[in-house]
Amino acid sequence: MYLAKTSGRNQFQYFTASLHIAATERKAFIADLRNALPNNQLSLHFQPIVEISSGRIHKAEALLRWQHPTRAW
Repeated sequence: MYLAKTSGRNQFQYFTASLHIAATERKAFIADLRNALPNNQLSLHFQPIVEISSGRIHKAEALLRWQHPTRAW
């Protein structure tokens, strides 16, 4: 249904094996992400943004890194 909607309305799409695999992987990803915080798999890092002309730190961005136990992202 969502594939048909994103491809444009007033059409249909067949549910194929590749769509089933994608849906299964998406479901596993969401479950893993929901468990990331309680399992302390997330870490916060700050990355400075340096102004090249002066060499000073102009600002910083916050990066949230996910250290998954089995997947290498």
